[in-house]
Amino acid sequence: MNVELLIDSVEFLKALKGDLERAKESIYLQTLSFEGDDTGQRIAELLLDSPAKDVKIIVDFFTKFKLSDRLLWWPWNRFNPALRKEMKATLAMFERLRKRVAQLRIIRDERSWFHSYFATNHKKTILIDEQICYLGGINLCDHNFYWHDLMFRFENKEVTEFFKQDFLNTMESKAKNETLHLEEYSFYLFDGQNNEQQFTDIFSLLNSAQKSIYVISPYLSWPFTEMLREISMKGVDVTILTPQANNYPLLRCFIGSQFNDSAVKLRYYLPRMSHMKAMLIDERILVAGSSNFDLLSYRILKEIVVVIKDADMVEQFKQKVLQVDLAQTQLGKSHGGRQFFRKLEKGLDKLCVYFNRKENRKIM
Repeated sequence: MNVELLIDSVEFLKALKGDLERAKESIYLQTLSFEGDDTGQRIAELLLDSPAKDVKIIVDFFTKFKLSDRLLWWPWNRFNPALRKEMKATLAMFERLRKRVAQLRIIRDERSWFHSYFATNHKKTILIDEQICYLGGINLCDHNFYWHDLMFRFENKEVTEFFKQDFLNTMESKAKNETLHLEEYSFYLFDGQNNEQQFTDIFSLLNSAQKSIYVISPYLSWPFTEMLREISMKGVDVTILTPQANNYPLLRCFIGSQFNDSAVKLRYYLPRMSHMKAMLIDERILVAGSSNFDLLSYRILKEIVVVIKDADMVEQFKQKVLQVDLAQTQLGKSHGGRQFFRKLEKGLDKLCVYFNRKENRKIM
């Protein structure tokens, strides 16, 4: 299996551009955000110009209510000329693509009003000619392309077929919990309804740590924060890397409140917003994908997680990401407020559980 670790949008776009230009048979693209800004238009042009015969696109409804990282329904955004212009450009871009592609679907979780706005399909995948598969955290818009992030490029028929089937299931609103285990890579699909089952393996890996755990995430929350606190108390060296310039400042405050009475080391990444999500366990197991390791991923988001035990890839991650990023961090100070934030988390968790159970009863 040929695997590449692509850091930030420059490496990602360079590889993707070449693959799209060489595509012959098919391109299946799924993303959370695909906006009509410079980045989105550039990707759209590559799709329009590609010689591939079968092009399908899935975009989450998220793009319809949040552009340029701003909620469109807020009063001060609702009539913002720049946002209105970008929304028109986004809709026009989708119409241009619809004339070229076999299918373009804006998907929305219709289980309840709560699911419609909170239970997004958080996956980011691009599948090319049933041989190449991109996975990771980068969305197709300007602000995501500016953020620090990563993507993996897999060149493997079995991996691509696995995610192609998930893509087709998503087209039919039939997302499933599925797992593909290969020799040094395991791939997990989360259906947004029974995610707790899929996270069992990830929790086992965390609890198996003997020496160290590094976690990179901008939105880390329960149950991962609580588990990491407990693991640190067993003598495992736990380090959290989270961005100082978090696009949700309240979450930065939340993360800072979670470890003040534990041995967890909190470090703030300084250069810019980091949207990267990864866990390195004992410097030999890498966990990455689209999940932010937060409550929403645990309960209701549709996600992808890949567990990597390939020593060469783990070493690449250590050299290209961990060592570089640690050199650009400063030690964060934990502070109070843990109980207050935990009450907020419990309230949101109850909502997630309530609406999932309500929908499960309907199905039964």
